[in-house]
Parts: sequence; structure tokens; C-alpha cells
Amino acid sequence: MGHLIDTTKLGQFVAESMETIERDQLDNADIGMMMLIVEVNYTDDDGEECTGIRFRCSDGRGFVQLGLNKMVEQAILADL
Repeated sequence: MGHLIDTTKLGQFVAESMETIERDQLDNADIGMMMLIVEVNYTDDDGEECTGIRFRCSDGRGFVQLGLNKMVEQAILADL
């Protein structure tokens, strides 16, 4: 069995995100698609420090995932 990852950070992040959504939500708002992107830092079998990216989207269609990702990119660039 592999090493268990402490999911406390992820749980806190999701809880804080939900609080923000609830605080900002409009009366007729509904949660649609969701995407989670996580940086995973680990040590490989040779002892080298590595970083990986894991993502999961509630919609399995690649073109939808790319479109959602593009919308996030545009929102981040608008905030810079």
C-alpha cells in the first residue's frame, strides 16, 4: 500500500471556497462544472524532489475542460 497523503489542506481549501461561493452567490445561482487542479510535491525512487500536477473535472469532455481552463486563465489575467 502506498503512502497516504494528508488531505487536510485540500479539505480546508474546498470549505473556504464553498464559504466564498455561498457569500457571493446570487439568489438564482447554481454550481455547475467544477475543476480541481493540485500541485503534488514528492520524492521519487532516486531521492529526487519532484513536482506533478493532478487535475479532475466534473465534466469528462476534453473540449469542455479546455474551455473552463481558458476562462480561468482569462479571469486570472484580468486580475493582474
